Amino acid sequence: MSRRAALEAPEVGEGRPSARGDATRAAILDAAEELFARRGFAGTSMRALAEAADTSQPLLHHHFGTKRGLYAAVKDRFTERYHGFRPPDPDGALGIGYVERALLGYLRFLESNPQLARIMAWSRLEGDETPWGRADAVWRRMEAVVRAARDGGMLKPSLDPGLFMVHAAGIVQYWVDNRADVCRALGYDPDDEDLDARYIAHCVDVLLTGGGA
Repeated sequence: MSRRAALEAPEVGEGRPSARGDATRAAILDAAEELFARRGFAGTSMRALAEAADTSQPLLHHHFGTKRGLYAAVKDRFTERYHGFRPPDPDGALGIGYVERALLGYLRFLESNPQLARIMAWSRLEGDETPWGRADAVWRRMEAVVRAARDGGMLKPSLDPGLFMVHAAGIVQYWVDNRADVCRALGYDPDDEDLDARYIAHCVDVLLTGGGA
């Protein structure tokens, strides 16, 4: 039986996905992630998606309904991956160590998912404002962590927890997007294994103290 025929064979099991069904979904999502990153949502057809996943358009519709549904599933999978990089919510008071681990985890997540930046860029170009999977829930949970740190006296009372997170995410995103250019311009060794951790430590110092003397 060919790979395509195996993917399209009926799935066994009433009311629950089979292992083959999971593999089919994963193959489709992998192909869709690649194509959406390369062509954007508007430039990617269901026919191209089916060909890239070595399956049929009816099977794409079976698993995801529409191209929009498949696109949403691709974005949702990025959110699921992020949970493997973020530290558990702090047990008790938020400390500097947690902030450093959270930012470094986000940095490693971005580095491990280069397609994410491309799909996000396409989304902005195409004016797509639909939610990124469960990203809203992640923002709210982290906002609650920062708010608790502020209320506990670690951060200034005037600090806005949401904008603090936007600032933190932005400085990590900039580093990932421009690391090579910054290293060349300022003479840092891009192969320095400690460079990312040093950058994050500087970021935490600026975020928590303003970098003042």
